[in-house]
Amino acid sequence: MGGCTEICSDKTGTLTANKMTAVAFWVEGKNHDNSEIRNSTGDDNATIHKDIAQLKTIKEIADAVLINSSAYESVDAKTGELELKGNPTEKALFQFFTKAGCRMDNDQAEDMKKKLIFSTPFDSKKKFSLAAYYLEDKSVRIVFKGAPDYMVKFANRIAKADGEVVPFTDDDRKEFNEVIDANCLECYRTIMVAYKDMKKIEWELFLEKNDVNSKDDAE
Repeated sequence: MGGCTEICSDKTGTLTANKMTAVAFWVEGKNHDNSEIRNSTGDDNATIHKDIAQLKTIKEIADAVLINSSAYESVDAKTGELELKGNPTEKALFQFFTKAGCRMDNDQAEDMKKKLIFSTPFDSKKKFSLAAYYLEDKSVRIVFKGAPDYMVKFANRIAKADGEVVPFTDDDRKEFNEVIDANCLECYRTIMVAYKDMKKIEWELFLEKNDVNSKDDAE
C-alpha cells in the first residue's frame, strides 16, 4: 500500500442506498432482461415481470427461493405498514417474484417451511446455500442457490420452455456462460438456482447412511 496515492471507497448510504433490484432472469433457455427499458425510462418494473409470470417453471423457482431465503414481511411498529426485512439480495429476489405474481408472503413461507427437512446457510467456501424439503408425493427436493460459476459445474439437466427436463448440453452450457459473462460486464450480481429430486426410497437410503442433523453430513 505504500505506493498508493489515492484510495476511493464508498460508504453505504452515500453513493449507494443498500438496496438491490433483480433486473435480468435466464430461465428455460431464454434470457429476460429489462435493462434497455429501465435505462431509458428509469422503471425498474418494466415488462419483465409479465413475461416471467407466463413461464411454466416460475412457481417451482419461486418456491425454491422462498424456502431458501432470509427475507420476510414485517409490520412496522410505528407506521403499521408492511415492510420487507432481510438481506438486500434476498429482498430483491423476494420482490422480483412477488411482482411476477408468485406468492412470497409469510403464510406461504410458513407452509413451505412445514415441509423443510434441513437447510444450510450460504458461506464463501462452498459458494451456495441449500434447503431440502418434501414434495406432495413425499419425494424430496434439494434446492441450491449460489454462485453460478461454481454450481454450473455440477448441472446435468435443464428445464425447457415446455416444462420438460432434458440433458444440459454443451450448447446450453455455452449459452449459460455467455449470459453470465454478459451480466458480469453489466456489474450484475448473478445468482443460480438449481435443484435435485430424490425418490422416497432414494431419500430413505440416503438417511440410512447420513445424519442430516449433522452439519458435516448435510454439507
